[in-house]
Amino acid sequence: MPAVRVFALNAGLALLIAFVLQMVVFVPLFVLDTRRQLDNRFELFCCFQLSKRRDLEEEETVGKGALYKFFEHIYAPLLMKDYIRVPVVILFMGWLCTSIAVINKLDVGLDQDISMPSDSYVLRYFEAQTKSLGVGPPVYFVVKSDYDYANRQQLICTSAGCSSNSLGAILSDASKHSNETYIAGSVANNWVDDYMGWASISSCCREIDGKEGNPFCPSDY
Repeated sequence: MPAVRVFALNAGLALLIAFVLQMVVFVPLFVLDTRRQLDNRFELFCCFQLSKRRDLEEEETVGKGALYKFFEHIYAPLLMKDYIRVPVVILFMGWLCTSIAVINKLDVGLDQDISMPSDSYVLRYFEAQTKSLGVGPPVYFVVKSDYDYANRQQLICTSAGCSSNSLGAILSDASKHSNETYIAGSVANNWVDDYMGWASISSCCREIDGKEGNPFCPSDY
């Protein structure tokens, strides 16, 4: 999907830029800011100096900044008071429990609407599909490539002569129990059944050259 691809590219580029900035920009800026503090210069008007340069040993004796004093003397003591601490804990615990409770309400997958511009004709198709044919995201059950279809296809198909415990029969049975699974019965299908139905047609051949003048059977015959 284009939206997922674009998101992945942007996320990867953002991580790369963040790493580069961390290595070549943030650390040097941190060093420069430390030098500014030691020179006793203003934060915004760093060209102006209050007094002489101070050493690291003098840091403990020099007055602390306004923001540090705010957190030390106002914010932290206020947050640790019982009548503030208890409501904060209750608020965040309630937020956590609410988030856990609505996890099953989240839609699986990415909305296809966001991959289209607002004036695209495909967007109207997606809106109609969501309104009239909303069956959720597709799910596929894939059989490994080394499976012997020639001799063991009865364990895959669901048509006559197939095993009652075949993969197709199990999925078809699961689609009939909406209270236990999310597989929609109206859309559960098996390509092996389609192939066997197409191969069993006797009114036409399955080879391009044809035999006895019979035409070639198309895939949608």
